[in-house]
Amino acid sequence: MIERYFVGAVATAGLLFVLRSRWATAALMTVFAALQCMLVVYEYVHLNETTGVYFKADAGGWMLLAATGVVSVLSMFHGYHYNVSRNEPAHVVALHNMAMVMFVAMTTGAILARHLGVLWAFLEATTVFGSVLIYHKRDPAALEAAWKYSFICSVGVAIAFLGVLCLTAAIPERHAELFVDELARNASRFDPLWLKIAFVFAFTGFSVKMGVVPLFNVDIDAKDVAPSPVGALLSGGLMNAGFIAVFRFYQIFAASPAAAWMNAVLLFTGTATIFLAMVFLLKVRNLKRIFAYSSMEHGGIALVALAVGALPAAFLHLFFHSLVKAGLFFQAGQVGRIFHAKDVGAMRGYMRVFPAGATALLLAWAMALGMPPGGLFFSELMTFKALIAGERYFTFVLMTGMLTVVLFAMGRNVLGVIDSPSSGPLPAPLKNIETVSQYALMAAVVVLAVAPPEEFSRVVAQTAQLVLK
Repeated sequence: MIERYFVGAVATAGLLFVLRSRWATAALMTVFAALQCMLVVYEYVHLNETTGVYFKADAGGWMLLAATGVVSVLSMFHGYHYNVSRNEPAHVVALHNMAMVMFVAMTTGAILARHLGVLWAFLEATTVFGSVLIYHKRDPAALEAAWKYSFICSVGVAIAFLGVLCLTAAIPERHAELFVDELARNASRFDPLWLKIAFVFAFTGFSVKMGVVPLFNVDIDAKDVAPSPVGALLSGGLMNAGFIAVFRFYQIFAASPAAAWMNAVLLFTGTATIFLAMVFLLKVRNLKRIFAYSSMEHGGIALVALAVGALPAAFLHLFFHSLVKAGLFFQAGQVGRIFHAKDVGAMRGYMRVFPAGATALLLAWAMALGMPPGGLFFSELMTFKALIAGERYFTFVLMTGMLTVVLFAMGRNVLGVIDSPSSGPLPAPLKNIETVSQYALMAAVVVLAVAPPEEFSRVVAQTAQLVLK
């Protein structure tokens, strides 16, 4: 199935670039969306089975694949509508659609890859197609963001490749295969010094894809200038692939002599990520950058959960974050189209202009802050319980304090957009149907948290067994 998926993705991308009529584009995007959904179902049916030698969906990988699939399908729909509403030139739309399909396919490959070399190659490929998507508007800001993204991501992935090379130096046997499962089973025999060096390089490099400390700035700029559906893909798809890359190294090192040191690095980095996100959220006034820094904050929470061994919390958090943040970025695009601005000071009275959109924004904002009954509330609660169980009281108090400040910072901006009085005539609203996807995403976040299907709960429970002790 995985081979057919990649062949279908490449064929669809090629036809999208060549056949530029509106109906052909809609049909081809629908075909690829169906292919993406079929892959998610197939990998669930064949959970923990190797396909195509280099690919396998374990419980955590499948959860992030499913979330990425949902966000991808909705982003393609909103991206199509975005281009139609702006009357973009046919060649610009064709390049955008081709790049979006390939970006989704490369992200999918990275999530499913079980070989470090294959994983690295797919993540590097996301840089190429992501740069094309970021440059979609073709203005100076888009050019700068695309160039920075291409350069910094390439440097980051190159640093991660150094981590892979250092890992090979830690292996006693020469010519060892870089399959994650095999490395994890033998990690206790590896050289601890080389393991630590490898993890530093790998984590630093892959942080650019996850959007966390230290290489996070380029991710913020990309989400700001890119179309909102692309921002949803970066937050709800690429971030998952970046986390999976870090997690594969975590799987390898969990039973090694460097495990305690690795957890300390992850805990410090996750806390530092939340802190920096909080600082920037107190200052920033650009709505899309606010949502981008919110993604950075949630990436830090996932790292903290991983560091304290709360694997179900980490995967659940990223799963729910993907759905919530997609809804927020879709709303950011709608708010921008109504007010023709990004600064929250120029966006006032959204509830009076477009009640359906404002209500969706309010719900998504509440979910992003971890308010019950949203799924992020429960994943954060699981993380806090793990911190207390591990007697990490200082980190617990620090995190609760920082998340409270984040609530204040996001609240004053988002609530200001929704209900502050406007000074001029109210702009025209959009069609209510454009908000359906956001309401569906928020409903899924609540239902899967409060009354999850038995199959979903079973997959979440299996994530606790993904590392060797």
